[in-house]
Amino acid sequence: MKNAMMDLDKRPLHTRVAESIEAYIEQNNMRPGDELPSEAELCELTGVSRVVVRSALSQLAGRGVVKISSGRRARVGSLDPEVLATLVQHGVATSQITVAKVLEVRRGVEVAASRLAAMRRTEEQADALTEICTLMEQSIDKIEEFVEHDFAFHLKIAEATDNQLYTYIIQPLSMSIKASIAKGREKQSDKDKLARIQDTHRAIERAIREKDPEAAATAMSNHFEYAAEAVVN
Repeated sequence: MKNAMMDLDKRPLHTRVAESIEAYIEQNNMRPGDELPSEAELCELTGVSRVVVRSALSQLAGRGVVKISSGRRARVGSLDPEVLATLVQHGVATSQITVAKVLEVRRGVEVAASRLAAMRRTEEQADALTEICTLMEQSIDKIEEFVEHDFAFHLKIAEATDNQLYTYIIQPLSMSIKASIAKGREKQSDKDKLARIQDTHRAIERAIREKDPEAAATAMSNHFEYAAEAVVN
């Protein structure tokens, strides 16, 4: 006979209550900014003390599921890129994630993003990419400026997908992206390699402007191949 004790949920009580609050948010079709029941009401709904409810809400706030403000009821949280940013930065700082691994993930995400951007971009976004490319070319010998423009280029492509998840993935990776851009730029300092940097970005920009998804994806894939070559070697 199966031991009934094996079925017990041994997780901390506040974790189980946090899960119940998440279920409440989903079942009631709540949206970002909506207020949750008061702490007293949550105590009644979950059958636990206020201390446990507060611990559960703090856990959810740490994950960005809810937002807690002094003197106000907890509210449903909005997607926050900082949550992922903190995770990635910690991973890189503690050598759990390498810049090369970040590049691998970025390649898959950004090749798909460039394809979508070519299909969905607005004229304003296409013009912005053209302008950023020009700024990158003008700052090719000023690494700090170049890095900022290069990151802006990739972020603009994410925005041009018309899918906010791409922006939420790229934005939190900003520190890792900028670090890999700077490292790649430092290692590609001769005339031919600098020209290749400019050409690869222009190829991506041109394909997106011309609304050619496959050309955009190919150009972005080539770009990452060159970037990985510089960063890893």
